[in-house]
Amino acid sequence: MAETGYLLTVALVTPLSSYFKRKLKLRTIFLTAIVLCITGCLMAACTLNFPMLMTARILQGAGTGIALPLMFNIILEQSPKSKIGMLMGVGGMVVAVAPALGPTVGGLVGTFMPWCWIFVILLPFLFVSLVCGLKTIHQVTPTEEAYINPLHVLCLAVGFVCFVFALDRGGSAVTAVSNGDTSATTQCVIAVVLLLIAMAALLVFAWVSHRAFSLVRLTVLRSVKFRWHLLAYVLLQFVTIGYGYMIPNASQLGFGASVLAAGVVLLPGALLGAASAPVSGSLLDKFGPVRPMFTAMLANLRAFASKR
Repeated sequence: MAETGYLLTVALVTPLSSYFKRKLKLRTIFLTAIVLCITGCLMAACTLNFPMLMTARILQGAGTGIALPLMFNIILEQSPKSKIGMLMGVGGMVVAVAPALGPTVGGLVGTFMPWCWIFVILLPFLFVSLVCGLKTIHQVTPTEEAYINPLHVLCLAVGFVCFVFALDRGGSAVTAVSNGDTSATTQCVIAVVLLLIAMAALLVFAWVSHRAFSLVRLTVLRSVKFRWHLLAYVLLQFVTIGYGYMIPNASQLGFGASVLAAGVVLLPGALLGAASAPVSGSLLDKFGPVRPMFTAMLANLRAFASKR
């Protein structure tokens, strides 16, 4: 549940990045993100109960949701056009290091230390990031007056939360049916109701977005190419995050592996993916998007086909 809260917060805060960028200076945005992450780590390290841990993870999610778009905005805004692909790859490598090292570090900490040390270990990296960011981030475009519609944020929050919990209740319903549990009908009804609420909230969001000061410009979805690219990316994230969750759990629950072994299982592939990100960006600059993406998808399909 804490991890779900973290991911939901990231998903909700990320669309606000355009508003923050127009309204605030880059250093202010960066400092806010770092302070939120540090506060969340300190709170999680000293947590006394689950609500406190949940609050800490929400703060960390807010910091991440602010910092990630900021990094890519700076790359796109301040980099030479001939090197944007390579630098975006470097940014992708930075993001990919987390799933590469996270399970392994978590396995080490879970084996030899109290679990709260996971958050203590992050603090030195955050302080180093704070110093480096304050020294290197520069403002190149002026800020401007920006307006945010609270209804936009409310609709996004309700839509995302209800959609995620609808999926959760749907999964519980499938489990109940497979186990012959009589609660399957109740779980299905809850899932359907939550899904309808999510759809209604997102429809209201789309309706409000046609007005001025739109939080997200849905007009980009009129482009067929953009829709296909977006669908491909969403499906790829489903697969990536799903495997990142499934493989360690299968290692522990299905094969009886230790926490450390389950974390190490993901390390080789995740490190390879992180290291290949700058190379992929350079290939994008040199050959365009089609050939690198097609080669990568063939490699993914070959890997999935071999997992029987």
